[in-house]
Amino acid sequence: MHSPNMTYSEIIDAFKGKKVVVLGDVMLDRYIYGNATRISPEAPVPIILKEHQEDKLGGAANVAINCKTLGAEVFLVGRIGLDQPGKCVESILHETNLETKFLLKSKHVKTTCKTRVMASNQQVIRLDDEQIDDLLKDEQRAIFQSIEWLIENQSIDVLIFEDYDKGVLNKSLIEKVIDLCQKNKVKTCVDPKKKHFLDYAKVDLFKPNLKEMKEGLNDDSNQVEHLIAKLFDRLNVKTVLLTRSRDGVYCASNNGKTHSVKAHLRDISDVSGAGDTVVAVAALSLSSGASIQQIAELSNLAGGLACERLGVWAIDGQTLKNHAILDLK
Repeated sequence: MHSPNMTYSEIIDAFKGKKVVVLGDVMLDRYIYGNATRISPEAPVPIILKEHQEDKLGGAANVAINCKTLGAEVFLVGRIGLDQPGKCVESILHETNLETKFLLKSKHVKTTCKTRVMASNQQVIRLDDEQIDDLLKDEQRAIFQSIEWLIENQSIDVLIFEDYDKGVLNKSLIEKVIDLCQKNKVKTCVDPKKKHFLDYAKVDLFKPNLKEMKEGLNDDSNQVEHLIAKLFDRLNVKTVLLTRSRDGVYCASNNGKTHSVKAHLRDISDVSGAGDTVVAVAALSLSSGASIQQIAELSNLAGGLACERLGVWAIDGQTLKNHAILDLK
């Protein structure tokens, strides 16, 4: 166990060599860039003259790449389709030196692909191509066996559930994996969505945003303390990290400690993927022995930095450390 007096620099240094499993919904984020030249004569919409296209990892794959650029050794477990976006995901993973052997290739589903058309740094439209089907029984068995093998053979420090309600995670798999992690002293974190919000009992770190928290608890209250108390009562988790967009983050542990952090003033270019950056930093901070105050401060800082860049962007450890030295006292 690490000293509670670790500095932010020491925590970030401790990210190096941490072993992380990211389990969840893998996606492709496609960006088409161009210029809006005129309004279409066919409908009141801009005509975009396409200039170039970029493909980036999304969902669980973006969390994995964030963990890797922060210095961790990462194992991505999820599902892609036997299609062009799936091949793109594999190709980018190879280029980034991220392992692909724990990715299930399914002939039954499409790879979720989110295509954003950008003109003059503004998103004009987003087109989603996906097929949300639950795992088949043999697919679920294969994914659980991968998790088992990794935990038994790789000295895993932390497992992140990256849930986008796209079919990889279900109640049965979630509960089995949490149980396996607890037996092997592997910390667990979740970035939840509505469908399985209440299936993550006993995780170490629960990271919803305010909208997800209200939907998941079926409670319209804006009282953060009320919502968190209700979550602790329902789920018996250890720590809640609630992200609140421009209002920053609120972190609470089940022993009554809380810490609230205001968002840093930043030039917001794009919020895409910021939550992925937050959960990566939070999970690595947790597994490095950070206090809830330090988890909140570092996660909030990293999320703000991610919003300054256009498109999905993975922060690296040195950048985070430089900003932590400047911004966090």
